[in-house]
Amino acid sequence: KISIYTLMLERAILASDSYPEMKDTLNDILKKDRSVVGETFHFFLDPKPFLNESDDKKDLFVTGYNKALDVVFSINNGVVSEAKSFETAKLVPSSCDDENHMYVFSPIHDDEYSTGYLVFCDSFDPVRMRIIRSCQERIDVAFEKFIQNIRLKYLNKRVIELSHVDPLTHVKNRIAYEGKAEDVIDRIKNDPSYRFAVAMFDVNNLKVI
Repeated sequence: KISIYTLMLERAILASDSYPEMKDTLNDILKKDRSVVGETFHFFLDPKPFLNESDDKKDLFVTGYNKALDVVFSINNGVVSEAKSFETAKLVPSSCDDENHMYVFSPIHDDEYSTGYLVFCDSFDPVRMRIIRSCQERIDVAFEKFIQNIRLKYLNKRVIELSHVDPLTHVKNRIAYEGKAEDVIDRIKNDPSYRFAVAMFDVNNLKVI
């Protein structure tokens, strides 16, 4: 059952187009079925690695997590928390009761970068711990692929942007103009009353400028 549950989480991560969408989808899944994670469970992510669209990880190469972590899902003694973020120093956003518990903090990684962690409560059974470890590793891989997809989208966007700009003047080039012209033509077809204007100008001594 845990394996099937983990597969659902994996698919949700990989099917998401953005970081906010991914968090919301995971939250919905965890809210609907809590039989696997139990009555006390926490799922936190550091937004920094997921919002870093470039392939340059130098900014992420820091000690520890961001000052605040995003709450993907948090439940304490059966009460689901509506908190969206919390101070990392607190470890978990909810207060603990007076009873003794054993908490297992399972980190999530993207290569050598920490991206968040899962917190399981009273999951000290050796068999269950092996299953938890296996699921955490699969979620790790899913997040790595998700981050790669985000960066690929960013790079594709940059390639398109660069192909539409003249490298000397940094103004839009003919490819960009033709794309805009096609957009205007489509709008006219759909709405004959659509109004637009074309402005043309010339700059003397452009090379000198």
